[in-house]
Amino acid sequence: MRWTTRNTWLRIAALLIVFLAVPAILGEFTRTLPAWNCGLAGAITELFIIFPITTIFLAAWDGAKEGFSLLWIICPILCFPDPLLRGANAFIL
Repeated sequence: MRWTTRNTWLRIAALLIVFLAVPAILGEFTRTLPAWNCGLAGAITELFIIFPITTIFLAAWDGAKEGFSLLWIICPILCFPDPLLRGANAFIL
């Protein structure tokens, strides 16, 4: 098991950036739309389509280049609650 590979940490940082940027971008985009369910569709899209695809892509890329790492099981779980809670709060308000 390797923990000190710089490229792995850069890919995990890219995952965190995606997890933080996508809700902000979709939130601003869905605020401009007239229907309330557009915000719900955006939240569902980011939670069930964008986040998993991004995680799988970056983990597969890192696995092909550097080999398996336990970080790809731990870090998405640690990165995920912040956008989830912010998105839920924005949807409730």
